[in-house]
Amino acid sequence: MIRVVFVSGSSRGLGYYIAKKFLENGDKVIVNGTNNYELKKTYIKLIKIHKKSNILALSGDIREKSFLKKAKQIIKKKFKALNILVANAGRLRLNGKLLDNKEMLKYNYKTASNFSNFFKKDIVSTKNGSIIFISSIAAITKTTAPKGYVEAKSRINKLSKKLALELSKKNVNVNVILPGNILIKNGNWDNKIKKNKKEVMNYIKKNVPMKRFASPEEISNLCLFLSEKKSKFITGQLISIDGGQSIKK
Repeated sequence: MIRVVFVSGSSRGLGYYIAKKFLENGDKVIVNGTNNYELKKTYIKLIKIHKKSNILALSGDIREKSFLKKAKQIIKKKFKALNILVANAGRLRLNGKLLDNKEMLKYNYKTASNFSNFFKKDIVSTKNGSIIFISSIAAITKTTAPKGYVEAKSRINKLSKKLALELSKKNVNVNVILPGNILIKNGNWDNKIKKNKKEVMNYIKKNVPMKRFASPEEISNLCLFLSEKKSKFITGQLISIDGGQSIKK
């Protein structure tokens, strides 16, 4: 069965890899970001290796109801349905500057909350949908993450359980992936490695029992699995993928 998947915050980083994974699975995918230039680059990259008819690029901020309404109209016109939501959008910085705690809540929790609540009726109507939130192990274990980011991800975890209970009767499963340290080209950890590789690797060896980073493919594989029929009985769960970091005492 070909599904329609909306991955928020997928113009780059982890979201891009998640979108790519679903396309490789034969699904139709909506990619999204607030940076129109980055989104166009991603769209061009994807249509070189996947069917153009299976990809829709929507530039806009999912915190804004006006954008969500417009997006819904475009999705219905092009794909007719929406089966899977992956709430990935979020950020720590804006224009290179670290967000304050209040802004972190807006850019991380509000994006996920608005996105999932706005489209949940569309997911229910497919009678076999899934909602997947991308959170962080920072919400369940001590890390160096800022307080506002931790609070935002903690709220996402609580939201997911509420939605899981609400939508379970409709055959919609809702789960959360909590990644640990992910190494992505030009991403946060990659930039830190370029500045001081020794310090970064010492941190990983000290804090991650498997003594390595997660790859974006590992997160994407889990995301795909949680959307499939064979995982339908899994709902309301917080699933860490962190090399054992969150269980280390």
